[in-house]
Amino acid sequence: MIDMIFPVLDIRATGRNIDRLRRTCGYTVKELQTFLGLAGPQAIYQWQWGRHLPSVDHLYAISTLFGVPIEQIIVPRNRVSRVIVNKAIIALFPNLFSSGEYPLLLTIHNDGNIYVS
Repeated sequence: MIDMIFPVLDIRATGRNIDRLRRTCGYTVKELQTFLGLAGPQAIYQWQWGRHLPSVDHLYAISTLFGVPIEQIIVPRNRVSRVIVNKAIIALFPNLFSSGEYPLLLTIHNDGNIYVS
């Protein structure tokens, strides 16, 4: 097993920041919902309450609308997270681990496909 350390985002602080920026820029939740093409406002409230993070596509769109770089929307945690990676996973993906840089997430779906992000 390999012990990896990587930076993580503070979901709650990022949500509060999205809410603050939205209000500062003068947008309502409904206007942001319309801009993003969302069917309802629930996703925006989930972001603002710190329950979920927006997708990268939504972060990019929000940063464009608010006129700020994504780095001014997301808030990093003061600490890093640790994850243990099994050697069997490393054997499956030798190219991902050979450079010393590691993927943030390997997800194995029910269909058997493995996604790297």
